[in-house]
Amino acid sequence: MSSTKLYSAEEVAQHKTEQSCWISVHGHVYDVTGFLDDHPGGPDIIMNNGGTDATEEFEDVFHSKTAREQLGPLRIGKLEGYEGPDDAHMTGEGGATDPPATSPFVYIIPVVILLITAYIKFA
Repeated sequence: MSSTKLYSAEEVAQHKTEQSCWISVHGHVYDVTGFLDDHPGGPDIIMNNGGTDATEEFEDVFHSKTAREQLGPLRIGKLEGYEGPDDAHMTGEGGATDPPATSPFVYIIPVVILLITAYIKFA
């Protein structure tokens, strides 16, 4: 059984170049150096967040299940002292799980409102 390597924020902060670029997302540390040129949005987006906790930036942009799965093999450890919540879409191994199911009410309520509006307008 292998133990998870812990990295301090200071250690992560030292890796913000094209030769060595690390980010942390939800307390997991990723070496994204080899992914810079493959990132669909280009390397600059990742480089702007190199050496930092990029959780907010990662979540501000919709990342597909595939994008989350691509992080898995890049995971090198955990951020020491991280106290934030784990991402519900990420597993402890840095891979991805399916997002939680959406409540059917998200779809039903707008349809009901539309039907009521149509009934009132055309009745």
